[in-house]
Amino acid sequence: MFQNESYRPVQLPYALRSFPDGRRGQRQIWPDNSQGYLYYHSPPSRPRIAGEVRFRLTPTGDPSTFEQGADLCFDDTPNSHDENTISQPWKRPLYSLATNSSTRPLYDKLIDEGFIPPELDKSIQSLPKLIFMYSRCQIVHSLYDTFILDLHSDWITIVAVSESGISHIQLLRQFRDFRIGKNPYTGSILARFEPSALPQHMNTRTVVLRVLQEITPVKCVIPSYDEYIVRPGPHQLYAKRFHGKLRPWCVNIDKPGVGKRTAMGLNLIWRSTSGLQRQESV
Repeated sequence: MFQNESYRPVQLPYALRSFPDGRRGQRQIWPDNSQGYLYYHSPPSRPRIAGEVRFRLTPTGDPSTFEQGADLCFDDTPNSHDENTISQPWKRPLYSLATNSSTRPLYDKLIDEGFIPPELDKSIQSLPKLIFMYSRCQIVHSLYDTFILDLHSDWITIVAVSESGISHIQLLRQFRDFRIGKNPYTGSILARFEPSALPQHMNTRTVVLRVLQEITPVKCVIPSYDEYIVRPGPHQLYAKRFHGKLRPWCVNIDKPGVGKRTAMGLNLIWRSTSGLQRQESV
């Protein structure tokens, strides 16, 4: 918590401990030696609504040591120089700061200092108010944003946030073998959505799911399993069996069938990505 002469106190909890069944637990305390600076992070290659406040750990209180520091990460994904380690930085997205009364003064400070232009603020204020656990919530703002998938989970929700709307992208029982009523694999993978380049999807707005790498080892927990549910492999499109035939998981945004809610979220990030590409071509 911090305070200055112009703004009321701002509460920034580190995280809420979560349980496997989705229950919310007690607040986790900040790690020891959490010394450093809050700073605004907004890469030019991403939509401007993807801006967020992060916490940079520094060796001393001297601002000149900022570049020598490293972003604070959640305790289950510690800072590491191992390229195979996926570190999830502590962060508070703009939408979170704007819609939470305890952090709103920090959002207003970002406006005062020119980080948030008036038109972006207007878009954020017009969005519906949703409540989710930001310390563990996975938010995507455009295609190619990465997220983590737990292969043993039946209910995976990713939140698509753009300047034009918010929608959940739900991956329900994607890794379950309904023949046996179980998920045959444990472990977690890094993945992303991307436009399909497959011939059968030409001239359509079809999104596929690409596996990038394993985060924790993927293990089969069913003895002598026949891989009816295919083991997700790095650098491959995730594929499933439909009526016994293996084909890539995909959603046609304009003809989603039963996946209408997921298509709404994918449409938001598709449009955001198209907007970025138009800006880059100017």
